[in-house]
Amino acid sequence: MGQTLPAAPGAVNAAPPARRPSASGLFRLSCGMDEGERLQLRIHPGAVHLLRFLLEGYDNLFFLRTLDPGAGRVEVTVTAGSREILRDVLRAHRGRLRPRPEGA
Repeated sequence: MGQTLPAAPGAVNAAPPARRPSASGLFRLSCGMDEGERLQLRIHPGAVHLLRFLLEGYDNLFFLRTLDPGAGRVEVTVTAGSREILRDVLRAHRGRLRPRPEGA
């Protein structure tokens, strides 16, 4: 178990390639989100997964965080210059997301 195999002829001893951190929440993703704007929205609780799916299609433009799944409260971090895209997505899917005013 503690044996090392000899290197193949002509092989260079190099460290294995570094693994990229996963987006599982264990690592903070560095994609300019600190410069973004945070918007809190309230949508139908059953549509949180739909909004997440829609926003994932726009690689690294948005980061969605669920604040209260039962109430449908989410926070979207928008990268610089992407607010209009978010507005267009929300308008296009307003019937499915069913936005609600705070306190309703």
